[in-house]
This record gives sequence, structure tokens and C-alpha cells, in this order.
Amino acid sequence: SNLVITYSRRRRARKKKLEQEPVNVEQSNKGIAVTGMILLQSSGYVFVISVCQFCLSEEDCEVNYGTIFEKEDVIVHYFCMLLSSGLCQNARVSDKKSILGFTLVDIKKELHRGSRLKCCFCRQKGATIGCCVKSCRKVFHLSCGREHGTMHQFFDSFRSYCENHRPEQKLPKKKPGQLNPAKTCSICFCLVTSKASCDTLIPPCCQKSLFHRQCMQQYSLSAGMHYFKCPLCNSVEEFQMEMRSYGIYIPDQDASWEREPNAFEELLERHNCCDVSECACPEGRQFDADSGKFELLLCGWCGAYGSHKACNGLVWRGVHLVCCDCAEIIDNGE
Repeated sequence: SNLVITYSRRRRARKKKLEQEPVNVEQSNKGIAVTGMILLQSSGYVFVISVCQFCLSEEDCEVNYGTIFEKEDVIVHYFCMLLSSGLCQNARVSDKKSILGFTLVDIKKELHRGSRLKCCFCRQKGATIGCCVKSCRKVFHLSCGREHGTMHQFFDSFRSYCENHRPEQKLPKKKPGQLNPAKTCSICFCLVTSKASCDTLIPPCCQKSLFHRQCMQQYSLSAGMHYFKCPLCNSVEEFQMEMRSYGIYIPDQDASWEREPNAFEELLERHNCCDVSECACPEGRQFDADSGKFELLLCGWCGAYGSHKACNGLVWRGVHLVCCDCAEIIDNGE
């Protein structure tokens, strides 16, 4: 009986709190959505989970939904903003008052517009993405669309297609005696469906190969637009256009390995060692005098080989002192 009383008190206190602080509440199949939060009720307790206000999904998956942003009272996925039919970037991407060019006022207007539209998959309100085919009236959440095979293009006018109207790749016709396409993804080397589908992609340049869509999207996010190319033949323009046309988001950014802290720090380090097999300097190989016979000199071509003047590890080629390896290259070139 004490447990029942405790639960009733908590329920009354929660109800009173919601009445004192009016919020936009919408029922969903996951719980109660309250301005970017999900209230999961279990055993008299309420668990608060941050969710995207567009798709009502708590998933923080950059591959499927993009980065999730939280600013003031707005929590949204980046892809949900890009693909919403009535939302435009009316500010600069660098504007700190906006979310990558999407103002909070515009986002709230789009949320209000979606509050009157029901998703064709989950039948819940809040759908802001519509199929771009004029004769099709389907609208849906991005999370629901991902689960049911919709496709989205992240360029030009950011078109979205429902599962019935999505463009499909076609496998090349097999010639007599030609082997079946590879049945493993060329990125992760795991099994892949040997036909064009919503989970499989075929490169236009290497049509005997197949890729998982998830693997290709992860590769795109890592490489960025400047390094995203066919992993097999290095085709760039044709490959990028095909991947974008079939739903791969290619961010206009540097590759992940270039964005790591101090990624090029070693380029600022100068070689500081005498590499001659028998160094004549009594102070050691790393000693570098300001002048004289124990001044440390570097190869004028590669800069990766050092020698004290007294050690005679460098030779003249033209106006440069170079190491033996570079000297050999120069001699062969002449």
C-alpha cells in the first residue's frame, strides 16, 4: 500500500508541475515528447531523454541523422533540418545565433507546420519531410523513413523520395560467361546483398563491386569532399555524383585525419642528428655548433639527412650539399 501511495503522490506532483509550466506535449509511440525531451514512465519514475524535435528520435548517429545540435530550447538533427520541406537557411553558417545557418525562429515555424502533419509510417504528428514526386502525398519523419527505405539527396534542392518512388541503381547486364558480382563489401569485406537495394550501392566506375550504404556514408564523413573517391580506382567526379544521387551525404570539410589536433606538428620539427655511420663529434650526434667543423648541416634536397662538417657526409651537386641518396637521383636524372 505504501508503494501505491508513493506512486500516486509522484503522479500528482508531476501533473502539478506540468500544469505550472505549460509546454508543447505530443504523444508518441516512445513516450511523451516535451520540447526536445522524451519522458519515459516506468514504475512510478520518469526518465528524461533528449530527442530531436523533428523526428522524435533519441539516436545520436551521425551516419544516419547527422550531428545533433542543442541550442536554447531547440534540439535537432542536422539531416532533419536539411531535409525538412519548409525550412531554409536564411542566415550565414557562421552566425552564432543560428544552427549552421538555420535560425531558431525558422526552426520553430517548421516544427509548428509539422505538428499538423501525420507521418505515413508511425501515424504520429510532426512529419516535416515529404516525397518530392508531385503526385505523392506521403510525409514522414526522417527516423521512420530510414526504417522503411526512403532515400534522401543532400545537394541541390535536397529532394526526398518515399520507398515507392526512390530511384534505384541497376546492375550491369552480364555478358556470356561473366562471373557474378562480388558478394562482399569492398570496404568492410563482409557479406552484402548482390543486387541494388536501399542498403547496397554500386560504383559507376567499378560495377563489379558492391558497397554497404552504411560503410560508404561512414567513409564519406571521414574523407570529406576533397578526399572522397572510389576506393578501388580513385575515380572522383563520376563517383561522387553517383553516390550523391543515391543518398550519400558528402560534407564539404577536410578529412578527419587532417582535423586531428596537431596533425602536422611533425612538419615543424627540424632534423637534428648527424647520420654518418662514424660521427667525429666528441659531443655526440645531436650537437650543433653555431659555426666551425661541428656545425650540423642538412641535405639541401630532402632535409632528412644530417652531417657535421667534419664528418663529410654530404656532397656537392651544383650549388647544394646533398646526401648520397639524393646525389644518386640527381646523377640518374642527368
